[in-house]
Parts: sequence; structure tokens; C-alpha cells
Amino acid sequence: MAAIRKIFNWLYKIQTVFAVFSLSILCTMIIIQVFLRYVMNSPLFGIEEMELFPIIWVYLFGGSMASYEKTHIQCGIVGVFCKNEKIIYIFALIRDVVCFIISCVLCYWVYGYFAYCLGIRKLSGVLHLPLIYAQGAVFVCLVIMAVFALRDIIETILSRRKTYGGDV
Repeated sequence: MAAIRKIFNWLYKIQTVFAVFSLSILCTMIIIQVFLRYVMNSPLFGIEEMELFPIIWVYLFGGSMASYEKTHIQCGIVGVFCKNEKIIYIFALIRDVVCFIISCVLCYWVYGYFAYCLGIRKLSGVLHLPLIYAQGAVFVCLVIMAVFALRDIIETILSRRKTYGGDV
């Protein structure tokens, strides 16, 4: 389990580096755009289109990082209405399993779309940049989220066994 935890920590650090790098590029592009448009009175052609690529990576890496940290949006209403630990555990396990199933279905769909986009080599409208760089972010980050959802299932099961000896 310690080796798997190290792999997850390593994956999180890589995501953090890519997210910070994408955010730095995005901020630099915005600063250049503002300077050229409002100071030099000469806007840079197509910079808005270029900004979409780091925006998509930052947004999706942020979602996968929230999955790692378990800070994504959840509705913990079961704990408010019920104090029975067994029922809370069952609902937590159902939540994690449903999240994993949805993640796998989305990964399957996005993989199909990703493979299709690789085949047609779609380009952006103005600068003709390969859109696979943006569409690849969706696939990569959803796979990472599915892995973290599987981790959540395992951690929920192991926490129950550790706390209550495995009686469900």
C-alpha cells in the first residue's frame, strides 16, 4: 500500500507541475495580450485561441487534483440524518463505486472521441493548431480521476476493515 501511495503522490506532483506550468503560460499570454491591446494599441491576432489550450489543461488538472485531495464537491447529507456508522459506510461505499463507474463510462466515451480526433487531425479555426492537445487533456485527466476513484473505493473498504474488523 505504501508503494501505491508513493505512485499517487508522484502523480499528484506531476499534475501540480503541469497545472502551474499551464497557469504560468496562461498568465503570460494574458499579460502580453493586455499590454499589446491597451498599451501598444495593436492586439495580437489569435491569442484568445491559444489561451484555450492552457485553460483546458488547468481546469481539468484542477479537477483531477481535487479528486486526489478529496476536495471535490460532495453532498454529505447522510451523516446529517443518520448516525449509524454501518449505514454511513454503506452509502460511502455506494458513492465511491458509482463515482468509479461513472468515471469509467466517461473514460470509455472520451477515449472513443479521442481516438476519432486522432484520426481526423482536427485543427483550430484561426491559427490551425492541432485540437488534439486540448482534447487529450480531457482523456488524460478523466483517466487520472478514474484511478483516484478506484483508490477511494479501496480506502473506504480498508478503513472499514481497520476500524470494525470487516463486519459490514
